[in-house]
Amino acid sequence: IDGLADGFVRLYPNPVESTLTIERNNSDEAVIELYSVSGVLISTTKTENTTITLDVGMLNSGSYFIRIIGTNDTTIHRFIKQ
Repeated sequence: IDGLADGFVRLYPNPVESTLTIERNNSDEAVIELYSVSGVLISTTKTENTTITLDVGMLNSGSYFIRIIGTNDTTIHRFIKQ
């Protein structure tokens, strides 16, 4: 449980129309990958910020996944594009 807060990530709003905000609780370098529900890689972004915004307005409506590859862990999160 001690390490549980280390990988805290919040995506909002969900569902999203045009701009998805991702909040992390650390500023370690991370790679953020955006995938379609079928597993196709759509985009890759590197960041050291705790908060990043992604423009998802060009995506079709449906479910998508964000994979955040950090220094010590990798997490996957789902969001819905309206």
